[in-house]
Amino acid sequence: MANPVTGRPLSRIPDALIEPGAGKVSHVLVVEKASQSLLMYEYNGGRYFVKDSFEVSTGERIGDKEEEGDLKTPEGFYIFTTKYLERELAPIYGILAYPMDFPNFLDLRLGKTGNGIWLHGSDRKLLPWDSNGCIALNNIDLLRLEEIIRLQDTPIIIYDKVEYEPIEKIRDEATRIKTFVESWRRAWERKDISRYRSFYDREFTNNIGIDYADWMSKKSRLALKYKKISIKFDNLRIFRHQGLVVVIFNQNYQGDSYSNIGEKRLYLVQRKGGYKISSEVWKPIPPRLAPKTLPLAVRNRVIKEAQMASLALSNIREGQKGKIPSALPEREKIRRLLENWLKDWSAEDQKSYFSHYHPNFRLRNLKQDLNLESFKRHKTLVFNRYSDISIGVRNLKINVNRTQSEVTFIQDFRSRQYQDRGLKKLVLVKFQENWRIKEESWREMRAGGKP
Repeated sequence: MANPVTGRPLSRIPDALIEPGAGKVSHVLVVEKASQSLLMYEYNGGRYFVKDSFEVSTGERIGDKEEEGDLKTPEGFYIFTTKYLERELAPIYGILAYPMDFPNFLDLRLGKTGNGIWLHGSDRKLLPWDSNGCIALNNIDLLRLEEIIRLQDTPIIIYDKVEYEPIEKIRDEATRIKTFVESWRRAWERKDISRYRSFYDREFTNNIGIDYADWMSKKSRLALKYKKISIKFDNLRIFRHQGLVVVIFNQNYQGDSYSNIGEKRLYLVQRKGGYKISSEVWKPIPPRLAPKTLPLAVRNRVIKEAQMASLALSNIREGQKGKIPSALPEREKIRRLLENWLKDWSAEDQKSYFSHYHPNFRLRNLKQDLNLESFKRHKTLVFNRYSDISIGVRNLKINVNRTQSEVTFIQDFRSRQYQDRGLKKLVLVKFQENWRIKEESWREMRAGGKP
């Protein structure tokens, strides 16, 4: 992810963070599936900061969640609705879990199915792309997140790959949206139905299935029924979800002897001439739940476990300074080559990328058998066709003997235009005292498949 953890205000932010809440300190969690990471953003006095970062594990399959059981993590804007402590959970969920509001109104409108998408801990080592669709973290990191997550308030925004925008552009957009919403409120309050109607998209529908024509008919009747209408907003926040702007606020409506208070969500779409309301959702403000916090004994246990794990790792590293098995230096050289190979691939640095290959290289797949020159021509076409390339690696295995090394791993290829997952195999041999890739093969992993 592009934003590092620093004490300085950010000049570029994720494009979904339009305005998390004016006049207060707010936190937003942003997950990037491509890098298997989570950043904690703070919005304070109109400025954005990155306060912390964490490793996560998301769904086994790449792409946005579409149906129940597809092992994908949904993408978009969600709110935490509930909190479960360790005593309420199966061990696989670790010490803490926060269910999200998936599927939300827009997900249901798009025909998405499934439920039970949580942010939770784990009872085992965290591996990338290893969940059934939830977002899993190390238990120690949940202690930090428990400090800032507020139910029915703190959002989590999930991207495949985060899109960043300059802060000035985001602020300008926030101003335009707030002007639009205030003009809509005034037209409603003044019972100017002609003006009020102009704020809505013709494809409008709300959460109980009322379409544009029926909605306008209802509002016209209410404008005649009530002599005076008063609408007040507070706690207004603006985010982005699946290409739409989401405006959330608490709404206090009063018309003569009738009144109600609830949470309103407006979903805005861009049309010629500006924003239009494509959907509108109202619900009663959820009741305040009795606060639940992890028992001190659990927190202390998790901290102690993390300290012991850190000490064990330190001891291993100290031990490696002594006698080292003969294969270990070569294994580390191979690991370093792989890291540079992946970095050059993601950076689309063709010259450096091809330098990792042996002159007698062969690509051997079911449909391809290419020598080095043919492979270079093929990969050049790939580099020219795809942009924003990222490569995820998991289940890495390195076997070394005196003359060659065999490396296998699950490879997640992602770009703006295309993505896939498969089992990659590399055969490396020495060339001029350095390891080079002599053979390469790849086999696609089908939906939910295992290597």
